[in-house]
Amino acid sequence: IHKISSSAQLILCVLGFIGMVGVVIMIPFFLRIYNVPEELKPETIGLLLCMAASLFLNMLFVVPNGLLLGCNRYDVANGIEIVANLLRLGLIIACFELIGPSIWLLGLCMFSTQLFRFALFFTFSYKYLGKVVFFSVKAINRESLKSLFSFGALYLVNTIALYFVIQGPILIIGAVPGLGPKAVALFSPAILIATSLQAFLGQMSK
Repeated sequence: IHKISSSAQLILCVLGFIGMVGVVIMIPFFLRIYNVPEELKPETIGLLLCMAASLFLNMLFVVPNGLLLGCNRYDVANGIEIVANLLRLGLIIACFELIGPSIWLLGLCMFSTQLFRFALFFTFSYKYLGKVVFFSVKAINRESLKSLFSFGALYLVNTIALYFVIQGPILIIGAVPGLGPKAVALFSPAILIATSLQAFLGQMSK
């Protein structure tokens, strides 16, 4: 378990870093394509940086999640996911009510939830398996790296694809002349409801 865990953590960390850097590189392109106003650029950059960091955490999350499921603790894994979803909603409402609406705060709430989710998965993995969940250079298994790299690369592509599938309509609408922010605002609730239902029903079906 220690060999597979350490090898997977290495591969997913590298791939997650590549994905995060890719998102950061795309920020100037995003700002130009959507003609983001100067007064909104700092907040937009903050949101995109939070999303990039969340992508990195989402890659690292695979290992402790897999360890928990390997222990047949589906109850704990699903419980963490539900708590994380409720926490994200609560943080967004609290920040918007107490501080004010802000896309940067939205990104920060998303990142904080991902960090909380990762920490809980790692903590419970350690509870059930002990020190084997920690990364160790000595435990890296070279024979496993190739197959784990294939899986990790596929997971990275699937993760990015999922984001585009869910957010794709908003990205397209926002870039079409004549539609823009107002059309995005009208369409966003449908995306939010669909994403929420997918998350909750997905956890229940597990």
